[in-house]
Amino acid sequence: MSRNLLTNLRLTTKIIELVLVCIVMGLYINAPVTTESRKIMQFLNPVVLGGYIIVIMGLMIGLIINDRVPRKVDMLYMTAGFILFIAAGSVQIYFHGTKTALSHHTKDKDTQKTLEFTTAAFTIITAFLFLMDAALTYIDDYENGI
Repeated sequence: MSRNLLTNLRLTTKIIELVLVCIVMGLYINAPVTTESRKIMQFLNPVVLGGYIIVIMGLMIGLIINDRVPRKVDMLYMTAGFILFIAAGSVQIYFHGTKTALSHHTKDKDTQKTLEFTTAAFTIITAFLFLMDAALTYIDDYENGI
């Protein structure tokens, strides 16, 4: 693949990551945490989501102005993003799954549960996009001898 094509693919991937992270943040805000595990949920998700909005914006600006971030740093951010987003999505699934198993089902609770699991699913999908971005970064820099 040509350098320009891979760089454009990486930029497109980062734009998609940013959009997905913003969607997950919006879903998280609209699915308030109602479990006993509120402390870990209220800390982990906003920190991961907000932090990675900032990180992705910085990496995107670097690609746009052609001031590349070192490959190891970019791969570190993307690999850490993969791990943190898997953790955040897994925590959401675990705590929301155990919360609703013991409660009575009503239409509102079922809607809330659906929203909570949708948030967790988008979080995990975003994690795998970070993994793909790390692979693209490796391929791009390996082919160009950086």
